[in-house]
Amino acid sequence: MKVECIQEKLYTGLQHIEKVAGKNLSLPILSKILIIAKDSSVILRATNLHVGAEVIIPAKVEQEGMVAVDGTIFLTTLSHTKKDKNITLEEDNGNIRLVSEYASTLIKSHHPEDFPNLPRIEEPVTFTLSLDSFVQTLKSVVYASAVSDIKPEISSVYMYPHEGNLVCVATDSFRLAEKKTKVKNLPEFDGILIPIKNVQDILKVFSGDKGEVTIAIGDNQISLTAEGVYLVSQLIDGVFPDYHQIIPKEFSVEVTALTSDILQAVRITNIFADKFNQVDIRVSSDDKKVVFSSRNVDIGENTTRIDAVIEGGSIETSINHRYLSEVFQSITTDSMHIGFVAENKPLIVRGVGSHDFLYLIMPIHR
Repeated sequence: MKVECIQEKLYTGLQHIEKVAGKNLSLPILSKILIIAKDSSVILRATNLHVGAEVIIPAKVEQEGMVAVDGTIFLTTLSHTKKDKNITLEEDNGNIRLVSEYASTLIKSHHPEDFPNLPRIEEPVTFTLSLDSFVQTLKSVVYASAVSDIKPEISSVYMYPHEGNLVCVATDSFRLAEKKTKVKNLPEFDGILIPIKNVQDILKVFSGDKGEVTIAIGDNQISLTAEGVYLVSQLIDGVFPDYHQIIPKEFSVEVTALTSDILQAVRITNIFADKFNQVDIRVSSDDKKVVFSSRNVDIGENTTRIDAVIEGGSIETSINHRYLSEVFQSITTDSMHIGFVAENKPLIVRGVGSHDFLYLIMPIHR
């Protein structure tokens, strides 16, 4: 194998897929990057068996071939190599040599025949949307997913089409996040469950990228293709809970306040929350204040009041402060709306004027 390519493109491609490489001690080949020189391209592949990724880089191929090298060593070497325009990759006694104007490095390689193949989806349902929109949709809900594998159907992000929107939902049974994104010409397909670990890999690979992504859905697999990057993920065979029945339709108390005020109050009360992460919320319709309070016998206590527009009466409830803290990455509006049904019923958080995101929090029963 002997191939010449632009060093910056090689480095960027490695940054994308090295994040997917596995750390499986029983299958050390999964920590490697497969390098294929073929036709007029360098193909880089990585997989952890649950997710596989591939990047295609234009190149001048003098001799075709393939090798497997340690992804971390390869990427680290390139990051510390003086940035030349071009770099040559050449097989050297079964290993790989990187040659630039200023450096020559030999990296030990491994048998490429042991590297798993990346599957291709046959007869998929496909659609295209902004990559940035898709990434933001996943980021808006992924934190609400369960992290345990005991219930794989909720250790996932549920994705389905509804009235021209791509809907993504995640829950850990104590809170739920739903994000809708308008997609032109969105086809109908059965809802799918993407494992939470695979969603995290998708975000590692595509966060910060621009352009469009083509999504293909097949039997037990989903693939994403964008700007020469291909990623394929397994899906979970399961049934997501029918969450629509637990979302309140009417509220007894509704609060509207500045997002920054609520965020500041949550950050302060979080410091003094107890081992159960409990923060008490009291809405007073008389003085138009929302009061956040917490108490820890070993640290102290705090009470923070914020101004708000309140509709309805007064109410008190308690929630896990982490659940409220994490929603701010999904709220982009200046003001927030919180809807209360009753003391021991779920509350709903939305951005004011935004109808594409919904967040439900179950209270702590005192």
